[in-house]
Amino acid sequence: MDIDHIIQDNMLVVIVFTMPNCGWCDDLKSVLRLLTDDLPDLVVREVNYGEFPDVVKMFDVSAFPTTKFFREGKEIGSIKGFGGEGFFVRKIKEFAAMSKSTSCES
Repeated sequence: MDIDHIIQDNMLVVIVFTMPNCGWCDDLKSVLRLLTDDLPDLVVREVNYGEFPDVVKMFDVSAFPTTKFFREGKEIGSIKGFGGEGFFVRKIKEFAAMSKSTSCES
């Protein structure tokens, strides 16, 4: 998986780090599928620890799910855990609307 190119070649990228048999991860993926229809400029990729443990370690992820936000190739925020559909939808929409100079942390 060449995640670096995905991050560098797209304006808005959300990387969701998941793990097999993680119920919260599955809930999060369901919400993301709905959001991508509303936010066509947003590139979303999943990195599953079971398939790509080296990529997960490269991004220093230790909790699942973890979501990292990238704008113009730079990480500008992250969320550990899920927090519920409403919380996550709000955070993704904030990320998509953010100016280049701000970050979103949770």
